[in-house]
Amino acid sequence: MEVWNTLFAFVTSNSVAVTQWDSLLMSGRRMTARGGSDSHHQKDLESTFFNVGNPTTWVYAREKTGAAVLEGLHAGHVSISYAPGAERIDFTADADLDGRFEMIIGDNILRDDGKLIRFKIDIAGHRAGTTYRVAVVKNGAPFDSWDTQDPALTFEDTPAAGEHSYYRVELRGPTPEAPPVSAFAFGDFIAMTNPIYVSFP
Repeated sequence: MEVWNTLFAFVTSNSVAVTQWDSLLMSGRRMTARGGSDSHHQKDLESTFFNVGNPTTWVYAREKTGAAVLEGLHAGHVSISYAPGAERIDFTADADLDGRFEMIIGDNILRDDGKLIRFKIDIAGHRAGTTYRVAVVKNGAPFDSWDTQDPALTFEDTPAAGEHSYYRVELRGPTPEAPPVSAFAFGDFIAMTNPIYVSFP
């Protein structure tokens, strides 16, 4: 589902699309979110406002082939950032608390025992001295947020036993990769992830 089209804050209604996507996830569907620049020209007037890669969809693929990229999209191993050179979020989970964050975006932790899970958020392309707002959404609602200059942070949660849950991350802050003429229309929305799922069908 395309939840982020061109400029995040204006003139599109991306926040409405994200809310609709959350409602589908809450119903138990695992639906991959992606971005689309909708840019048809890389020169002249259009390119002064946005260009190919505003936003950029990142796919974790096992190899650099079309088939592997489609496989990654289908699996939900996808995050989105506002530009190719912008920060990106790596979101992982340590489901068995062995110190290894073995689950990645799009993975489904197949257990419903109500035990603790540890999560890690890495800001790839972190810019030193930049203050970011990192927010976690759990089951369609705000879970926690931090204002930080650190490139990584961890948090823990205990999802309810016998129920399905999901966690995804949003990143806000300055957007220096945006074309100056339309920086206001990009807003402060830098990046977002697909969820890590717990006990989904």
